[in-house]
Amino acid sequence: MAMAVALEPYNVIDGVTAASTIQPTAVPILKLSSTPPIINNIVSVSPGQTVTIDLSGRDPNGYNSYLYMGIFQAGNFYPPNTSGLKLAKGAKFKNGSNNTKAVYTWTAPAGSASIPPVVVQFGVYNSYGSGNQSAQTVTLKSIDATGPSFAPTMKAVETVYANLPVSYQVVVDADVDKDNVIISATNLPAGASLTPAAKNKKGQWLANLVWTPSLDELGQTNISFTAQDVNETQTIPQFTTNFTVLNVVSPAFAVSMPSQENAAVNKTLTYKVILNPDPHTNKILISASGLPPKAVLSKPKLVKGQVIATLTWKPTKAELNQVYPVTFSAVDNLPGAPAVEFNSTFTVTSK
Repeated sequence: MAMAVALEPYNVIDGVTAASTIQPTAVPILKLSSTPPIINNIVSVSPGQTVTIDLSGRDPNGYNSYLYMGIFQAGNFYPPNTSGLKLAKGAKFKNGSNNTKAVYTWTAPAGSASIPPVVVQFGVYNSYGSGNQSAQTVTLKSIDATGPSFAPTMKAVETVYANLPVSYQVVVDADVDKDNVIISATNLPAGASLTPAAKNKKGQWLANLVWTPSLDELGQTNISFTAQDVNETQTIPQFTTNFTVLNVVSPAFAVSMPSQENAAVNKTLTYKVILNPDPHTNKILISASGLPPKAVLSKPKLVKGQVIATLTWKPTKAELNQVYPVTFSAVDNLPGAPAVEFNSTFTVTSK
C-alpha cells in the first residue's frame, strides 16, 4: 500500500535481554459511528444538515501505536490533514484524541439534493510489519425531505366508459426545491399505461393515464399513483383513484319522430326532435344539417326523461314545393362517444 506520508518502522525492546522486532500480523479492526446513522453503508442527510462520522481503530494484538486512521484514495492512504487528500465540498477530516481516532464531517450544501452522492472509503492502516489494513466504503446522500404533493384538483372518484378512451390526468405540485418528479402507477388494468411526467408552465408535473376499458372491465377498479423526486425524497406521497367503468348506450331517436313532414307556406312549423338518452348521462348535443333558410333548432331540454329540441320554421311563398332533406345528429357529452343520426324530409306545401 502506497502511503501518502512517510511512516517509520519501530524496534521494540523486550525489556529482559535483547531487542526483538515485533511484527503484528492481525488485521486491524475499524469501527465507524455516525450521526445520522449508517444504514447499509449509506448515510442520508437533508440539504444543510451535517453528518459526523467517528472513526476508531484497534489492533487485536494490542499494538495500537502502529495504527493510523485515514481515507483511501486512488491507491493511497491519507491520514487527516495530509497533503493530497481530496475532500468533497463541505467536508472536513480531523485527528481524534489519539492516533486510533479520527472525525469526518460533511455538511450537505443547501439545495444540494441534485448533487451526486459523496463516496468515501474510510480505513485503518497498520504501518508496521505486514502492513495490514481494514476499510469500509460509505456513501453520503443529500436527500430532499420535503417531497412533491398531488394537486388538490386530483379526483379520488372517476367514472369512465367501456370502449371509450379515458381522459384522466395526474397532476403533481413540485416541492420547494423544484426537483424533477417521477410519477408512477400501480394496479394498472391490462393495456393501460401512464405517460412519462412532463412539466407545464406552472411548474406542475403532469402524466396522462392511457386506457380504453373493455366490457370485461365493467365495475370498479382502484389505481394508485406515486410521485417521487428524482433525488429519492424520504417522503413519497400516494394518491388512489377509484374508477367506475360503465357501459355506453348511445342515445336513440324516438320512434314517434316522422321521417316525412309537410310545412305550409306562411305558417310556423314546430317539429320536435326527441331522444331517449343514454342512462349514464342526459347531456346530449343535438345538431342538424340541411336546414331550410331561417329555420331554427333550439337547445335541447330534458322533459320527462327525454331530451327534446324544437325545430321552428315559417316557409315563404317563394319556397313553395321546395323539398329539404335534413339530417339530425345526436351525441353524448362523453369523450369519444359515437353519434347517432336521423333523416327527415320537409316539403313546402300551399296548405
